[in-house]
Amino acid sequence: MSYTSRPLLAPAAILILAGQAIAADLPSKYSTPATPYNAPQYDWSGFYAGAAADYVPGFKGTGDLSKSAASMLNPKGQGYQGTLYAGYNYKLGSFVVGPEADLSIGKVSDSRSYTDLAGTYKVKLNQEASGSLRARFGYAFNNILVFATSGLAIIQTKLSASIAMPAYSDHASGERTLYGYALGGGLEYGINKNLIARTEYRYTQAEKSTNGSKFGLNEQEVRAGLAYKF
Repeated sequence: MSYTSRPLLAPAAILILAGQAIAADLPSKYSTPATPYNAPQYDWSGFYAGAAADYVPGFKGTGDLSKSAASMLNPKGQGYQGTLYAGYNYKLGSFVVGPEADLSIGKVSDSRSYTDLAGTYKVKLNQEASGSLRARFGYAFNNILVFATSGLAIIQTKLSASIAMPAYSDHASGERTLYGYALGGGLEYGINKNLIARTEYRYTQAEKSTNGSKFGLNEQEVRAGLAYKF
């Protein structure tokens, strides 16, 4: 080998050694890939109990009163309630099902009066309590649950009416328990393993016939609640 070729071989050797070092640092195509991390799914199963604040944007009387000439006295309006609720969830994959019961008490009432040449007529309605026993069906996106609900509704009411004329007056009142159905849907968010926040819409229709006359209520409710899961 001539003297003049030696300076050319030295840089070539350096490049070969550097390439081998870089190749040694690169991952092998035969190396085992890293195992992906799967975050645990939220567990919706179990008993829960909570409380909710309810806004009733609309309620009105139904039945014979709303279909008669006295329909201008049909109770209707807005109201507010507080609700206690409890239930149990069964988790079947991403599906969540179970029973739920609730009890509501608040200010859902209305008074109406009408005066003509004959006299003055008044009607007053108080919803003293309401409750329901329902089934819930939901689909879970980890700690977010979208659900629908339906079942039996019970409403305890007190209805009073009076009439005042120049030569006659009368007053009557009575409590009535109305039976019907409730349906709705909403969204729940699992804050942590024990606390669950909720927003819900509910529609309720209940009615009863007494002495040949029929009276009932229908209501729309918007609820926001917080529950503890045991």
